[in-house]
Amino acid sequence: LTPLERAVVTRILSAAPQFAGEVPRLRVVGRCACGACRSVFFRKLTGSGSERDVAHFVGREKGGGLTGAVLLASEGGLSQLEFYSVDGHDPWDIPEISTLEPTA
Repeated sequence: LTPLERAVVTRILSAAPQFAGEVPRLRVVGRCACGACRSVFFRKLTGSGSERDVAHFVGREKGGGLTGAVLLASEGGLSQLEFYSVDGHDPWDIPEISTLEPTA
């Protein structure tokens, strides 16, 4: 996990502190293959492969674009940090930490 990715996870977990103990052990096992996004995977899904949203935040990038950040969990714990463009801008990047706010 890069320092920036770790900071995003930590910020998002302000809305889901029950997962905070996992942060020191998080390791990236894969990155999105689309080549356009910065999403990272912390574990390979097992069993049913189902995931659920832990918390969903939105923030602004340095260029001003609105980007979403979603932390997901599977049966085994935190599984993925996903990023996406909220306002359709392209290319897009990780939002600045200070701008990340929970969505309604």
